[in-house]
Amino acid sequence: MLFTEKNVPMGSSKPFCLNLSWNLKVNRKVLDHYYAVQDVPICVNAQNPKFRWQESDPREGIDFYLWKQFSQKAQYEEECDPNSIFVKSSGT
Repeated sequence: MLFTEKNVPMGSSKPFCLNLSWNLKVNRKVLDHYYAVQDVPICVNAQNPKFRWQESDPREGIDFYLWKQFSQKAQYEEECDPNSIFVKSSGT
């Protein structure tokens, strides 16, 4: 993801569900030969009725976040970390 001063997300991302399955390399193109990884928890949003989940979508997986946002006060852009975005405050 490319974040710029004009394209900064507001807050941290919602959790995404990563479903894990495996197969032997010789059967990699045969979709019905994949096996689900066992003992994986149900994803957070799969349990939330506000999220639309297709019937065919797997509900087990690992929750992960695309980004985590935090803020830090700085007077000048030079005070920020190299991969951060400096947004000048509108307050006084």
